[in-house]
Amino acid sequence: RAVLLLLVLLAGCSSDPSSAPPPAPPPVPAPPVQAAPVGPPTIEEIVVGGSPAVIATPPQPNGRAVLYVHGLGEDHRSIFASPSLNPLVTALLGAGYTVAASMGAGNAWGNLPDLQAHAALAAGLQGRGLALYVLAQSMGGASATQLIDVVRPQAWAGIFPVCDVSAVHRLGRFTASIDAAWPNGPPGPFRAQNVQGLRMTFWHSPQDTQVTKAENTDVCAAQARLAGADVEVIETTGEHGDPSNYQPARLLATFG
Repeated sequence: RAVLLLLVLLAGCSSDPSSAPPPAPPPVPAPPVQAAPVGPPTIEEIVVGGSPAVIATPPQPNGRAVLYVHGLGEDHRSIFASPSLNPLVTALLGAGYTVAASMGAGNAWGNLPDLQAHAALAAGLQGRGLALYVLAQSMGGASATQLIDVVRPQAWAGIFPVCDVSAVHRLGRFTASIDAAWPNGPPGPFRAQNVQGLRMTFWHSPQDTQVTKAENTDVCAAQARLAGADVEVIETTGEHGDPSNYQPARLLATFG
C-alpha cells in the first residue's frame, strides 16, 4: 500500500498524464493466520519426597518449570483451582511453562519436612532438564526462601510471602498452626545466601495485616539486595489476598 500511494502521488505531480505508470494490480489477500494449536496441559499426579504433587505440562513446553509453594490451607492442587491464581497459571501455561506444586508438609510454615518435600520436587524438575523458577504465596514464602540455597532457581517470585514466621506468630492469628509446625518456637527471618545475581520480585501491600510487609517482604528484600540479588518490590493495595497482588504480565517479565 505504501508503494501504491507513492506511485499515485508521483503521478499526480507529473505534467504529462501519459507518463504515469499503469495502475498497480490489486493486492492479493494474505491467507488467514492459523493460531498455534492450544489444548489442555498434560497432568501428572505423582508422589515426590513422600508428598503428593502435580505437574502440568503445556502442549508447547518452553523448557522451563515453575514450582509453586502454596499458602496456608492450600494443597498441591490449589494453584489450579484458585480464582486468584488462575490468571497466573493461564499466563504461565500459555507461555510454555510447566507448572508444578507439592503438598509439602501441609501447613508447615517452612519447617524441615516441608522444605525437603519441595526440594525433592524441584530437583525432579531439574532432573527432567527443565530450568527452575519459584513462585510462592503467603506461608509458602518460608519454604521458598530456603529453597534458593538448596536448588538454586533461575528467578524467584513471592506474593505477600512470609519470610519471618515469628513476626506472623506475634500477630496472634495463626499461633496454633505455627506452634504445630514449630513446637520449639517459630524461627525469625529466613535469609537465603545463594542470591548473587538472582532475580527476585515481591508483591505486597502495606495494608496487609495478616503478613505484614515491613516485617516480611521488606526485611527479606533488603537482605537479598545486600547479598547481591536483583530485587524488585511491587507495592500493591488492600488486605492480604487483594487482587492487586496477582499480575500475570509482571510475573512473566520476572521469569523473562
